[in-house]
Amino acid sequence: MIGRRFTTERIRVERRNRFLVTWLLWLILLIASVFLLSQLSHLKELSIDKVSIRGATTIARKEIFGVVAPHLEGSYLYLFSKRNVLLLRTHDIEDELKELYPRFEKVNVSRLGFDVLSVNIRERDPFGIWCNDSDNCYFLDKTGFVYAPAPTFVSGNTFIEYGGGMTSSTSPSGTRFLLEEDFKNLSTLFKDLDEKGMRVSRASMEA
Repeated sequence: MIGRRFTTERIRVERRNRFLVTWLLWLILLIASVFLLSQLSHLKELSIDKVSIRGATTIARKEIFGVVAPHLEGSYLYLFSKRNVLLLRTHDIEDELKELYPRFEKVNVSRLGFDVLSVNIRERDPFGIWCNDSDNCYFLDKTGFVYAPAPTFVSGNTFIEYGGGMTSSTSPSGTRFLLEEDFKNLSTLFKDLDEKGMRVSRASMEA
């Protein structure tokens, strides 16, 4: 009876030891794998070495690079290089550029090979101007999106001048004068009037 009890206890201990050894081996394997992947992420052959910026005409490339550069610095979790071409979060760069510069209609960030990051930008074309009660004017595009301050020499003689429609905030850039569909319908109406010899130079909407 005692011998059988001793044998059962020994089997239990052996099973526990095998489990601990197996768990320890898997842990060592996991740590080794993470370390290896961390080292691979820092390989020069897989790292962004150059940034190509195209399409920007009103914002200096140096300024745009200043936004992109922090996304290439440091490491994720202090282990994996952010400069690694396979780990780079291109959408984060696109979102930040569009948020900082409303005049950018489209931003596409992609990888060219294993060492070049391509930043292609399409800027909005001015379609009209929106002016607040203080005669501070801003460009808006064909969809009614307000995106940048307009120079003082730009007037309704060059573009249709819009007013109202939204609160006269300090900087309306990044907001809409009207919903896109409503603005397009309004633009179509103005175009029809212009073709009939009745040019519209200013339009004001109630907020």
